[in-house]
Amino acid sequence: MLIMAYSGKYMLEKLYGASIELLWALILSIIGAMCVYLFSLIMLKMIGKQDVERIPYIGKGIAPLFPKR
Repeated sequence: MLIMAYSGKYMLEKLYGASIELLWALILSIIGAMCVYLFSLIMLKMIGKQDVERIPYIGKGIAPLFPKR
């Protein structure tokens, strides 16, 4: 969670400093922080194929992309 928070803060500072409107910088930094968090969950094997399969509608389609735990 600390890595996600730091990456979100870092992205917000860089995007807002690049003269992007605050709202868009905030939205993009939240999406980026969520991606960092999801990536770290996958790399630490805290989320696996069987977890993703339970997601309605898209779970079975994207489950082969995730490792088994």
